[in-house]
Amino acid sequence: MPERCYVNYLLASQHDENVVYVAFNNHKDGNFKPYVYKSTDKGRTWTSITSNLPERGSTYSLAEDHVDRDLLFVGTEFSCFVTVDGGKYWKKLSTGLPTIAVRDMAIQKRENDLVLGTFGRGFYVLDDYSPLRQVKEQQLQAAAQIFPIKDGLLYLESTLLGTLGGKKGFQGHTMYAAENPEIGVTFTYFVKEGVKTLIQKRQEDEQAKIKKGEAIRYPTYEELKAEADEEASYLLFTIKDMSGNIVRKLKTGVRTGVNRIVWDGRTPSLSPVRVGGGGGGFGGGGGNSGIMVMPGDYTVSLSQSINGEIKELVAPIRFKINSLGGVTLPATDRKALVDFQKEAQELQRVIGGANTMLGDINTRVRAMRMALDAVALTPTELTSDLKKIEDKLEKISMVMSSDRTAARIDMPTKPGVNNRLGTVFGAAGSTSAPTQAQKDALKIAKEEFAPIVSEIRSIMETDIKNLERKLEDAGAPYTPGRMVEIGKQ
Repeated sequence: MPERCYVNYLLASQHDENVVYVAFNNHKDGNFKPYVYKSTDKGRTWTSITSNLPERGSTYSLAEDHVDRDLLFVGTEFSCFVTVDGGKYWKKLSTGLPTIAVRDMAIQKRENDLVLGTFGRGFYVLDDYSPLRQVKEQQLQAAAQIFPIKDGLLYLESTLLGTLGGKKGFQGHTMYAAENPEIGVTFTYFVKEGVKTLIQKRQEDEQAKIKKGEAIRYPTYEELKAEADEEASYLLFTIKDMSGNIVRKLKTGVRTGVNRIVWDGRTPSLSPVRVGGGGGGFGGGGGNSGIMVMPGDYTVSLSQSINGEIKELVAPIRFKINSLGGVTLPATDRKALVDFQKEAQELQRVIGGANTMLGDINTRVRAMRMALDAVALTPTELTSDLKKIEDKLEKISMVMSSDRTAARIDMPTKPGVNNRLGTVFGAAGSTSAPTQAQKDALKIAKEEFAPIVSEIRSIMETDIKNLERKLEDAGAPYTPGRMVEIGKQ
């Protein structure tokens, strides 16, 4: 130790009264080396546990895990470091934490959170660091593992007045802009080895031969074709209820080391799939999420897909997800609420599909109208058939979305099926029991929508196909969805 070195932090162990840690800081003398020591005899003798900490990076603060005595944290000039073996090897905690001086730290024992006070950049929190207790050499020999899972929480996040991107509002304390942890349950997992693609394997083999001075051959067509057709690898988390029913599947890329993925405690969305993006959320879930599941026990397993072949890496592990509580008007029968939400979600699925189909039909009809204008001699029959389809679509639109013309001029209008479904959404995204009005809206929406389905099917399978056949016979330009035939004059 240099003389006159400043004692920056002194930490007595909570596991052994004889153990004490100290962090020294000598930057005032132009020395920016880290100095961390441990004593096992109440300070009479000391041993350096600085180990592999970077040569440049003064030490400021220390923290000791309250469960594992070998799990320590040290704050330095350039970020925070962790050791799981009592200081023999340190690892930088860099994900989400800038390279900044960590002047102070504390552990929130109830949640197992590490709180860091940094110089000039505010506070940072590592949510639930408890999986680090499992990061031991002998435990990382398996191909993959899921660390013990902390109970998840189900709740509806508040919507702030003046919300900007869901992050902050503009009034008083809502201006606070730090992000909250993601809602649901967090799976912390470990993957030992990554997956190399066929092209990566070939290129590595070629590089090795080049270094050895060996000749490399040009790949065959079959090899290049296999490389081009190879499916991307991914990890698959399968969540099941205690009856063995699949509740949700989560996909993510293959990344080695310790990583995390969050299940939001919801079923998948049943909204229409859009190419280039998932379906819309349901009841406030957002993204690809549907309704909240029942609080209780579930299992999660981890599999890996390599070129389309799926292999289980981690057998199902049991975990629990609870309701946060604090609801003003909680549903007395949570199962009845979930059953109602499932019924509403199913109706949303079919109505959403019908709306998408109607959009596709309208696009095809507009294309047909343009194609008719390009035909030299347009038969009157084609124009009449097209007008009949347009009239049918307008009547369906009135039932689905009410009379928009009357609404525009402020005349009383009957709610459409979509309007009634919107009323149901209030219960679908709530933890309170559905009101009678919402139950009625669901019942009426079902009754009014039932005949619409057969009308849409009739237009799609009969009217559209007949008109497309006539357009093809008339030599009209191609329109979306129409089969073309060779030899038409």
